[in-house]
Amino acid sequence: MQNVSIVQLKYFLLVATSASYRQAAQRAHRSQSAISRAIQELEQRLGAPLLDETNRVSLTPAGQACLPIVRELVEHFDRAVESMRHTLASTHGVLSIGGTSTAATRLLPSIVHAFRERFPLVELRLVDDNSIKLRDMVRSGELDWALCSLLTPDPKLSFSPLMSDPFGFVCGRSHPLAGRTFLAWREIAEQPLIRTTVHDHLLGTPAQAVLDRSRLSVSTMISVWALLRAGEGVTVLPAHSAPEPETGLVFIPLRAPVLRRSMGLLRLVDGHVTPASQAFEQVAREQFMRLSGGARPS
Repeated sequence: MQNVSIVQLKYFLLVATSASYRQAAQRAHRSQSAISRAIQELEQRLGAPLLDETNRVSLTPAGQACLPIVRELVEHFDRAVESMRHTLASTHGVLSIGGTSTAATRLLPSIVHAFRERFPLVELRLVDDNSIKLRDMVRSGELDWALCSLLTPDPKLSFSPLMSDPFGFVCGRSHPLAGRTFLAWREIAEQPLIRTTVHDHLLGTPAQAVLDRSRLSVSTMISVWALLRAGEGVTVLPAHSAPEPETGLVFIPLRAPVLRRSMGLLRLVDGHVTPASQAFEQVAREQFMRLSGGARPS
């Protein structure tokens, strides 16, 4: 028997359910003659008439017997095509990801490695900036995801906090406080603090008085590291942003009180989440949990 095409079955289903070649042609965006010709070929290949056109369009006994089978075949075909689209979307496409300096140095390398091992054909575009600018890029649709903080709730954004780390005092090894095991906030009140955007987490807390005395603000961590190494001041940073030992800088936990920064995944609430995007979220969550030692954010 000659092959039967899914297009022929779909056209038959349209005519059978609407009882009209004209309506079927409108829904299929084809001419009535094209619909009629396809169904005639289908009838020839099946060896029986499916439609009775003597009065108005109706099903023959053969058409009535075939209708539920055709409907099942068409629905199965559509589900299969949609499944293939999802599969391809998870292995192809482009994802734009943003991250803070902490994410860029401590999280993104392992996330990118794990993701590319699973989905090597997905193109990743990475942006690193501070949380405020990353939030704006997610909100405008420039980024699919951002690994950052969200200080103020936004109804257009979905934020999943995945990690919480305490602030500490950062200074050079020759600083008088460098040998301490921990410090209270009041002990650093007179220090020449270099302020950054991460300090917005401390607004409205007991640390605000320390921030208000600062006379030097920078927007990037590159500038912070350069100024610290040059001895132009000190700063306070979350633990996962703490400098590496080889930088010549030290991190001392701050207490009384312990204040924390929350980090997580940020995306648009109404944004189109592709399978590739969902896969990235899963990988990112795994790496966040690894970095935080498996503990949930507090």
